[in-house]
Amino acid sequence: MNDPAEDSMSFDDARTRVMHMVSELCRDEQCAMFASLGRCVTEAVSTHWSNPVKTFVPLFVYREVRKCIEQGYCPTEPAGAPG
Repeated sequence: MNDPAEDSMSFDDARTRVMHMVSELCRDEQCAMFASLGRCVTEAVSTHWSNPVKTFVPLFVYREVRKCIEQGYCPTEPAGAPG
């Protein structure tokens, strides 16, 4: 059975969880995309938010953003966006 607390996760809760997790991977000057990290996480959460099981969204987003950090950019950024 589904836990009601898990089903009530909000978009902001998911974003906050992922930001906390990726902040360990991307810190200040050590990370090429530190300045655009928040936007990358927000866009990734938006992409995965349609998943009916919201508890999986942070995991999917974390994996996606981790790849972005490894590459040094977020491929979903609009053309010409600094980052």
